[in-house]
Amino acid sequence: MMNSEQFDRLEFGYYTGKIKRRDFIKRSLALGVAATTVMSVASCGEKANEVQANQRELKTNYDYIVVGAGSAGCVLAANLAEKSGKTVLLVESGDWYAEEEERDPDSVFVNLGGNKSNNYFFESPAIGNRQMLLATGRGIGGGSRINGSLWVRGYKQDYDDWESATGSSKWGWANALQKYKYIENFDGETNEYHGYEGKLYVKQLNNQTELVEDVLSSAETAGFQKYSDVNGEMLLGSEGCGTTQGLIKENQRFSMLHSYLYPQLENRNLTIVTGKFVSKVFVESGGVCTGIQIVEGESTKTVYANEETILSAGAIESP
Repeated sequence: MMNSEQFDRLEFGYYTGKIKRRDFIKRSLALGVAATTVMSVASCGEKANEVQANQRELKTNYDYIVVGAGSAGCVLAANLAEKSGKTVLLVESGDWYAEEEERDPDSVFVNLGGNKSNNYFFESPAIGNRQMLLATGRGIGGGSRINGSLWVRGYKQDYDDWESATGSSKWGWANALQKYKYIENFDGETNEYHGYEGKLYVKQLNNQTELVEDVLSSAETAGFQKYSDVNGEMLLGSEGCGTTQGLIKENQRFSMLHSYLYPQLENRNLTIVTGKFVSKVFVESGGVCTGIQIVEGESTKTVYANEETILSAGAIESP
């Protein structure tokens, strides 16, 4: 019987150029994967590698430029490439997945503070003004490649408050719920609060340990109602308790990269460059952004957007 987790890692390594074709085939067959499956994946992976390799020489113009391949950037670039039919350049300062811990959601604390994250420090009065670490994702997948892989929505009242503040129903609960259902592929109980045909795999986590049971029991004793779905009916109120849901599939992290960007690696409209910093954004009179300047070693290259430049490079030290 094949080890699906190991095969998943091999497949991802092959698609992203970390593993050569011969090694992928040899190691996959050794796992017991059917030869037809191995050769099919090898063919797709070879095409994806070829497409991305041929596009590493940057053009002068793209229809869309997305700066930052984090949780939002992955989704934006993938959807634009898939649905618009236009050329998309995705620029990321970090790299692809490189270490085993990055696929293991239990290794969240190992992933913070090293080269897998951008690390910021600030003083906190709560701990005597000592320095605290604030780590944000760095690399393809952004925060979704190093976080705890939990899936937690906001309460209904939060979205309704945004609707009142903006005067737009697009920020309200009804529209937010519709969007959540559209993107979700929920592996859990069937109800009106989840979607089951989307790209984002969400699972009800089986974390019924003695500690979890004690915490939930204590919460109930304190007056909090227990819910089987913390992203369902509980959000109509203002409080509650229950076990979490997460972006975890077969005990492996299933980030925005896996859900959205990974399936588009074969798309010839999409160019992904890693290890590149954007040093300048060109803005014309009227506030229109026309392009970016990319640092390549000791030189720079200017790339222009025919339609839009989208900045999605994180909330800290980014425009």
